[in-house]
Amino acid sequence: MKNEVIKYAKEIEAELIGFRHKIHSFAEVGFDLPKTTKLVSEAISAMDGSTKRLGRCGVIAELGQGKCPTVLLRADMDALKIRERTGLPFAAKNGNMHACGHDIHTSMLLGAFYILSKLQDKIRGRIKFVFQPAEETLEGCVDMIEGGLLDEKIDMALAVHVLSGTELPCGTFIVPEGGVSAPSSTFFKITVRGTSAHGGMHTDGRDALACAARILQSIEELPCREFNQKDPVSVTVGTFNGGNAPNVIADLCELCGTARATSRETGKRLFLRITELSSGIARLYGCRAKAEILSFCPPLVNDGTCSERIAKYARELFGNDRVLSSAAARGASGGSEDFAFIAERVPSCAVAISAGSIAEGHSAPLHNPETILSDDSIRHGAAYLAFSALRYFDEMR
Repeated sequence: MKNEVIKYAKEIEAELIGFRHKIHSFAEVGFDLPKTTKLVSEAISAMDGSTKRLGRCGVIAELGQGKCPTVLLRADMDALKIRERTGLPFAAKNGNMHACGHDIHTSMLLGAFYILSKLQDKIRGRIKFVFQPAEETLEGCVDMIEGGLLDEKIDMALAVHVLSGTELPCGTFIVPEGGVSAPSSTFFKITVRGTSAHGGMHTDGRDALACAARILQSIEELPCREFNQKDPVSVTVGTFNGGNAPNVIADLCELCGTARATSRETGKRLFLRITELSSGIARLYGCRAKAEILSFCPPLVNDGTCSERIAKYARELFGNDRVLSSAAARGASGGSEDFAFIAERVPSCAVAISAGSIAEGHSAPLHNPETILSDDSIRHGAAYLAFSALRYFDEMR
């Protein structure tokens, strides 16, 4: 089985790279993924499969049949609102960018479908292939679940996420040994309202920009001032918008950011302090501030038994040297991941795979306009997903 999986992964590799480059070139964001979903559906159709839509724009496909064990394999499809500066021949030119590797994740899952379609006689259960939108806004997984994704029993769910800017050579797998593998994340917006006035007459106005700047500084200091390092949190403000003219005191400013924590309880306390600080500082400035949650994702907690099983499969496929535990993989931590909503309901494991090390020329981290990820990671991820599903069925017989 191992040799067949590797054989078919290599056989489809060039086509998968082509898929990845196309997806990358027209990078689409959120739920607005018409070109990406069309490519996925046409690729599955060309492999003699069929797809259907789920939720606002999710795509699912299936192989296998019957009431045997069901495995869910998931990839996210959306890009980020980042203007690309890689200089790649297939770089996006629309102001968006696949700077988090979702183009690679999608290509990996297409590759897994191809491999498994060639090995259908070995599928002793059902495999559900899930192509998910809007992971970056933490909305896509919930949307597909509300559309019925988990209405039928799922016995195991798997996801893969690429890494860059680490010391890990391309194709190195990191399998968390249970516990939290990604923090919770709260996307928030703080709206600060002041009073507009002439720029030379400060006493006539209440400066929303100055107030918002103090709020930004204060909430980003929260992790080191008020939270224990053994229960780490982080606060990042990614957008700061306000004002209309250089000689007018701004009456409105909006800050948007993320608050991350390793537990729901700590996340709630963190957002409460963001709310309290914002309101308190606004009163000092004679302004008003309102903090609100835009979206939320719980911590991603891998199932311990599932993680052990997946680590074993990965070592069987690639060898011990290519598979590390999360504790041994320094620099391999990542951001939040809305696969967590599936992992709350289904025994799940999310693994990471290096898509190029610093020594290999992939120094930019994820979410960077200069992030370049290696195409070589695609065949590894495709083979891993396919092999893991087949081995799971073997063990459940």
